[in-house]
Amino acid sequence: MQRYSACYSLGTYNIDKHQDKIQDIFNMKFFLSVIGMVMIVEGLPYFAFPARMKKMVQMMVNLDDVYLRKFGFFLMLAGLGIVYFAMGRF
Repeated sequence: MQRYSACYSLGTYNIDKHQDKIQDIFNMKFFLSVIGMVMIVEGLPYFAFPARMKKMVQMMVNLDDVYLRKFGFFLMLAGLGIVYFAMGRF
């Protein structure tokens, strides 16, 4: 990143401070957008199929903890892979 500065009659004004703030705001907006999208995707089945989701939750209560942990771990790895490829790191 290049560093720029502008001179005013009152002294030197560093534009980098504003660029850093803008970058922080962009990062927070992106983070909140991602959280919002996750909430939309997570809430969609409950909105679209509430009766079926109740049955799924009841089925999950009866599943073994080891199976749920393995399934959750697989989902985390799949999500990590999607993010990795989406960010162009392949």
